[in-house]
Amino acid sequence: MRADVRVVAHLDLDAFYCQVERAAHGIDANVPLVVAQYDPFERGGVRTRDQGARRILRDGLERHSLIAVSYEARARGVKRNMRAIDARRLCGDGAVVVQVPTRRSKADLTAYRRAGAAVARILSRGGVMERASIDEAYLDLTANARRTLAETEWREVLATARKAHVAGAAPIGGKGFVSKASLRAGSADGPQAAVEACAASTSGVTEEKTEKETEKETEAEPVDEEEERMRNYRPRPPDEASLAWWDREESAWGETEKLLAAGAYICHNLRKACVDELGYTLSAGIATNKMLAKLTSGMNKPASQTVLCPDHTEALLAELPIDRIRGLGAKFGRELVEGLDVKTIGELARTPIRKLEEICGEERAQWVRKVSLGQDDDPVKEREMPKSIGTGKTFRGALAIRSLESAKKWLAELAAELNDRCEDDRDEWNREPKLLTLGLSSPDELNTNSGHCSRRCPMRLGADEITQDALALISKWSSGRSDWSITGMSVSASNFVTLERESGDVAEMLKNAKSTTGSRLATPAASPIKADQIDASVLAELPEEIQREIRASMRGETSHRGNRAAAGSALLGKRKGGVGAGQKNSITSYFGKKT
Repeated sequence: MRADVRVVAHLDLDAFYCQVERAAHGIDANVPLVVAQYDPFERGGVRTRDQGARRILRDGLERHSLIAVSYEARARGVKRNMRAIDARRLCGDGAVVVQVPTRRSKADLTAYRRAGAAVARILSRGGVMERASIDEAYLDLTANARRTLAETEWREVLATARKAHVAGAAPIGGKGFVSKASLRAGSADGPQAAVEACAASTSGVTEEKTEKETEKETEAEPVDEEEERMRNYRPRPPDEASLAWWDREESAWGETEKLLAAGAYICHNLRKACVDELGYTLSAGIATNKMLAKLTSGMNKPASQTVLCPDHTEALLAELPIDRIRGLGAKFGRELVEGLDVKTIGELARTPIRKLEEICGEERAQWVRKVSLGQDDDPVKEREMPKSIGTGKTFRGALAIRSLESAKKWLAELAAELNDRCEDDRDEWNREPKLLTLGLSSPDELNTNSGHCSRRCPMRLGADEITQDALALISKWSSGRSDWSITGMSVSASNFVTLERESGDVAEMLKNAKSTTGSRLATPAASPIKADQIDASVLAELPEEIQREIRASMRGETSHRGNRAAAGSALLGKRKGGVGAGQKNSITSYFGKKT
């Protein structure tokens, strides 16, 4: 097999916040559900409403904007950034409006982070994983796909893989215009559908990001009967063209196509594991690189996956607007459009390289040419330690901060959250920050710093200490200013240093595991690891990279400290991103059955 062929998947949770809230409140799957932002003008201040609280709203809906919309609500015309009262008007009294959890007078995304982390742990069974956001991740399935083809009967692989849609399998012209809403519902086929789906998947159709994002209006397909419309919002089997592509004789399959089929097989099983173990559905795109996998994953939402083969890539990119490719938007994208008089990726691909070099230089021109042809060498990178941890809040209009007393009140809230997150980070990565950064947005900075500035000082841990130090920075910033105001404030920690360890690594935690069943694994002082000290049945259930690390330790080799810290915290149950109610105690059940 060719060594240069890659199999990459992009997996995206479907209406993620809504799925988490549906599970938390026991809301039926067919009920339209939306998640609303808190009311910033709540009388007496924003109250704390944690994940366990009943947060279903019935009154005051005009004061809440939507940050997440379920597919059942989307079918009735509800969109993000609408007011909750408009969602109720469109969906009727049967719609459920849930307020986002709040803590320390701001939105608390902890429950969503934990749910996303639980999903990520399942997805990491498939191969090297790179989390792209709270609800999406990339997987490099190449090695697993090759192993699958070597160890699994082709007919078994194909029986599962053929449940996936195939981008570009249908002939051009069969569907005409397809709306973004239909693509989200999973009712688009063919190359033109691929174009529309890519536009959807990279222009706000992906799930919850920030309240500031707006969703563009799109032409909706006319639907007379609500039941017919709702049927489109449920997962459906692949179209006839996709099935015909899957059902070819084995001799007609190329090597890359077989690897992608194996990727679809693996991806299906991972998505099934997420449903079986957590109750969450995902959609996925499987292609030969990250860029194409990302573009493909939004084509058949929800709860479906789509495969893109190299032979279909040109048709997918041909009419795609330039700004749909990451890195070709904003100012640089506008420079290309105006300087080259092109609008689509297809036109960009046909532009002579010398003309590209005149616009953006030789090195950048080479990159532009590659992505316009659907080529992307960016590797899927395992999670790295974050370089900084931060939290912030905006204060619009009448809520602007105008005194040190008011600043201290809000700094105390932000400092408490930052300190909690630093403690979590210390548990996971065995390190502490040494630099505190205060970020401010203020009209006073418009003339010099585009409305933003930052101040720094040495980091002291502790909520009170962070509050005091950040307030001192604000006091110094405001000194000599009259009638100042702050419309945004953030605090962040960085410049981390590794701490000395007080106990052994993950291999130590597995010593005599049989004798510690039902309780936390012991963490004795580090000592040489012997084969008879490791419970083989427990070791076999761990991810491959941790198994390799432990075996390296047994051979006396030095392993990566960061991997040990992450694995050790998972085994000890230190991570707060557990699997929710009924969290498993044993290592075997924690990592789940193999997929």
